[in-house]
Amino acid sequence: IDEVELGKLVSADLAIHADVADVLSGLIAHVSPRLHSPWRQRIRVWQDEDATRITSSSSPADNASLSVPTAIRSLFNATRGESTLVVDVGQCQMWAAQFYSATSGKPFITSGGLGTMGFALPAAIGVQIACPEDEVWVLAGDGGFQMSLHDLATVAQEKLPLRIAVFNNGYLGMVRQWQEMLYDGRYEATPLVNPDFVKLAEAYGIEALRAETPQQANEAIAQARKHEGPVLMEFRVVGEGPEGNVYPMVSAGCTLDEMIRQPVPVASVKETVR
Repeated sequence: IDEVELGKLVSADLAIHADVADVLSGLIAHVSPRLHSPWRQRIRVWQDEDATRITSSSSPADNASLSVPTAIRSLFNATRGESTLVVDVGQCQMWAAQFYSATSGKPFITSGGLGTMGFALPAAIGVQIACPEDEVWVLAGDGGFQMSLHDLATVAQEKLPLRIAVFNNGYLGMVRQWQEMLYDGRYEATPLVNPDFVKLAEAYGIEALRAETPQQANEAIAQARKHEGPVLMEFRVVGEGPEGNVYPMVSAGCTLDEMIRQPVPVASVKETVR
């Protein structure tokens, strides 16, 4: 709606100076609905087939190593899907979609497939200000969180009751997964040197918790939900191997029919790509 922005950085073939609501209302009248019924049915079949895997993999022993799916499933069990989720980019984004059943009508806010790392924390600040009565959770990987962790200052200053879950696996997880499966584990620029997230939050006067097992995750989530102010939870999670990878996965150059839907030997993945 700011006319001076039109053509400022990118030349437009057709520049429209109007409120987006008015523009979309006009465009919708010229668009025919497409339901994509066969594709949606195929997705439902995959969801049904994967239901057992998802349920079993998210119910480990209390003292087992903590995985991201386990932590997210614990969050769902605690909130029953009644919380607003703002998720970052990468593995945690996909695991959140799989293991947190956002069926209660509460928003599931994501930057989408071309999203920017670091999206979750600043976006959640806006969500919490707009919906002060909502229980808002930030889900972010350690890499993405470091892109915008300075916004903890805003959270503290405005006393926003955000629940911030940082999944610390010591890697840029999505890129690491590709390097593991397709490049013989030659990790380049994916291992991370992280700060002590608990001490960082405490430096801002924010309540901070840490969990390394499923039982500790349950306790941290329960404690965070009782706290009236902002809380940061560091979940130290599995970084490598089958539990550190997210599925389904479509390798570069492959079609959806070649989707990898569960852990397979690395050699099989590389052969598929060839």
